[in-house]
Amino acid sequence: MKKILIIGSTSTVGISAGRLLSQNYNVFYAGRQKADYLMDLNSISLELPDDLQFDIVIHVAADFGGNKEENFRQTELVNAIGTMNVCQLAKRVKAEHLIVISSISASYRLGDAYYSIYSLSKKHADELAQLFCSQFYLPLTILRPSQLYDAESKCRKHQGLFYLMIDNAQNRMDTFFYGKNDALRNYLFLDDFSEIIARVVRKKVTGLFNCPSLRPARLSEIAQTAYSVFNHTGNIHFIENKPTIPDIHVDLSRELYEKINFEPTTSLDEGIRKIKYAREIM
Repeated sequence: MKKILIIGSTSTVGISAGRLLSQNYNVFYAGRQKADYLMDLNSISLELPDDLQFDIVIHVAADFGGNKEENFRQTELVNAIGTMNVCQLAKRVKAEHLIVISSISASYRLGDAYYSIYSLSKKHADELAQLFCSQFYLPLTILRPSQLYDAESKCRKHQGLFYLMIDNAQNRMDTFFYGKNDALRNYLFLDDFSEIIARVVRKKVTGLFNCPSLRPARLSEIAQTAYSVFNHTGNIHFIENKPTIPDIHVDLSRELYEKINFEPTTSLDEGIRKIKYAREIM
């Protein structure tokens, strides 16, 4: 049975994908805690015992940045240099495939609404991985998912607005959005993304790909769907004297989905119903 090393032992994506992959592969985790192999992306290089070999390395660890001066160096170090270190590690363990989990944020440019040190560092990480793997003949896949959400709300830290809409529906509260714009969003259910990763592994697809939901939605549509799922009514308000929430536009490419014969199947209604069920049984 082939061996997979997932770098990012506490990552929500890594744990979800690892659970699915473990049905057909021996899955091991590396990270700073709760890992089979302890390692820190802050290190100058990543070390494993000399005799270890893995068929596939999946890199999911990341620093999500911030707006303070010290965040710039730390985020660039972990995301960009850390990814290069992962590439070197994959080469040392004789991996036949490296999969880097990036972010749709890596496609943002200076002047875009959500451009940040996180998006810049992820772009640098992607380009470093492409250069290294091209030069050293290591098959590489880079996946850029859109905004992820899950049934157990483990993605809440990075998708606060989404889960706030769910909370409002559950608690029979109105929903308030800043500004006049009914902003466009692209939320991808975590289980769908895990299936995408598993199929990329199985089919050995290489290249750089966006991984969006093919059904983007406006904020009001998401809020209304949540009210419907919880069978509650609530009003949606736009506070027009507040700064407008910008759209997030995502290229709805089907290129990867055609290669793996799968595309995201979980609708917003179904995804929110899974959240509702998970909360009911807690």
